[in-house]
Amino acid sequence: MSVRTKHCRGCGKSTKIVGLSSEDIVPKWLQPHLHIDNIQLKQTVVTESGPRLLRQLPLERFRYKGAVCETCNNGWMSDLEKEAKPILLPLVEGSRHVSSLGEAERLSIARWAFKTAFMILGAQSSYPPPWAFFEQWALTGAKGPNPAFILGLSNPSLTSGFGFSIREDVWEDGDRATIRVGFGMRSLFLVVALPATGSQHGIGVASDCFHLLFPRAKLRPRPVPPHAARMDYQSYIDHLTNLVICGLKTEDTVL
Repeated sequence: MSVRTKHCRGCGKSTKIVGLSSEDIVPKWLQPHLHIDNIQLKQTVVTESGPRLLRQLPLERFRYKGAVCETCNNGWMSDLEKEAKPILLPLVEGSRHVSSLGEAERLSIARWAFKTAFMILGAQSSYPPPWAFFEQWALTGAKGPNPAFILGLSNPSLTSGFGFSIREDVWEDGDRATIRVGFGMRSLFLVVALPATGSQHGIGVASDCFHLLFPRAKLRPRPVPPHAARMDYQSYIDHLTNLVICGLKTEDTVL
């Protein structure tokens, strides 16, 4: 009887299927700080006919199995969590603003956000993750998370819980252009925007309410319409994610 194997996206080595780890998308050390005990996470997909519920589960069961091996999960990915934790918690709890982060801190949060965005993408079935970017990043030391643009927003008006939104942009010919993964954790909201393919086109521009964590370039903000109506949490997460406008050429976005 043959043993089923799959390559680890963190180190590229082949491993038995049973040897792949189950990754908590929201790490256990962070969950108590979100104040969401006994809250059910609802995953929905929006189509032309409207939203459709995919599944509902407690946050502590929101995991993705099949990306990385135990060695990677307990090695460099665990080190990344430890590095990000003391920077991330004050941002989540609202005692610090993303604008106060130094260069090294911005990079740490950007790396953590990049990893988390791919775990979110892996846990859903609507948008195929561009795994080649994650694999190249991991194999080259998991440093600067190229080719992503990663942005942060502090103190959004809704400051409880956890939510995420995935948006995909397509070119006029129907090809996938960019993917945006936005996720909120109390007083911190992060957006990871990356090209879906190896296109030379850039990620886009953002509202000036965001701070660019990576790369260290200057974006030209576009005016965005204010939202006055009170929204439910998921609608608000969708709204914030949509403030990052994707699909423009690089020369149109970076000064």
